[in-house]
Amino acid sequence: MSFSTIVAASGCLFAPGSSIRTVYVWDTLLDVESNCAQAHAACVATLKEDHEIDGIVIQLPEGSGTTIGTLASMVRVALVGLLKVETGFTEEAIRTDIPTAAWRMRINEQVVYPLAFGPCYGPDSSRHTFGDDGTYIILQPASAFSRRHDRATGRISERARVGIRKRHEELGRPYDLRLTLSPFECHKVVKPLHRGSHPVAWW
Repeated sequence: MSFSTIVAASGCLFAPGSSIRTVYVWDTLLDVESNCAQAHAACVATLKEDHEIDGIVIQLPEGSGTTIGTLASMVRVALVGLLKVETGFTEEAIRTDIPTAAWRMRINEQVVYPLAFGPCYGPDSSRHTFGDDGTYIILQPASAFSRRHDRATGRISERARVGIRKRHEELGRPYDLRLTLSPFECHKVVKPLHRGSHPVAWW
């Protein structure tokens, strides 16, 4: 199992040459708190040592992404656990904050955008794992996007955005723009199985 399988098959125009690293593999012999503490430490160390990193990956336990329900539950455990280490806040406070338009996940005080991938997603989904039975969360630093911004506009060009969407459509994995353009980042973390479905309330 390797996230590189997914990257190689991705329709994203920025995938070739991107720097993506698996920094932690969930240890089922450890409790949640220990896993989250170690995963957080690995993420922080990577962000500190590699300012050009495009994505840091946490591999979740085997079988945790076989259904959308188990994926959502495991993502909640992992991300809320990471945020408890990062912020020191209670689980209740964190889970209350997530479904707001202002919420952004931070690791080492840097904004990162989490996306979940698992074998529950079919070949018509942009979160498809292409035969890899692993379950993953990739955390994409905001800096990975800002490095690709158009200098004139300070954001990724509309041409690039349209090109990415068009490529996914050609591959049979179209984006759901209701989620892509949603002001709620929490809606983008665990994608619904089917285009047009309600956002997955993983938190």
